[in-house]
Amino acid sequence: MARVAEAAGEPLSKALGVATFYSQFRLKPHGKNTIRCCHGTACHVSGAPLITQEIERYLGVKPGENTDDMLFTLEEVHCVGACGMAPVVMINDRAHGKLTPEKGVQVVREFREAELAAAGNGGGEGHVCACAAAAEAEEAAE
Repeated sequence: MARVAEAAGEPLSKALGVATFYSQFRLKPHGKNTIRCCHGTACHVSGAPLITQEIERYLGVKPGENTDDMLFTLEEVHCVGACGMAPVVMINDRAHGKLTPEKGVQVVREFREAELAAAGNGGGEGHVCACAAAAEAEEAAE
């Protein structure tokens, strides 16, 4: 950050002020995917605190932290603008609504499995990636 301030010809305090004001700037590494748990009024009264708590437990992180594999950063936000679907959790740009704590964890688990399968790392116990299933189906048809 000091190098940025120096290059801009501004004091470090001003560069840090800008970097901490805008949510797009981050001072520490961010996971590949962002999970945003909405805590706006509609989501909060519909159970958002319990959903966030269960997702925290599943991932082993608190809001503002990254998973050890850097696959996710968990965030608690004030509103995602999808009040009609409350309670809502967003994974990247996709909103998942009308959640319960169990469904919230299920959505994250399924996303994780798809990400790991796409990366060729498997998706956990009993998971078969789509390409392997297609190959098996082709072999069976022959």
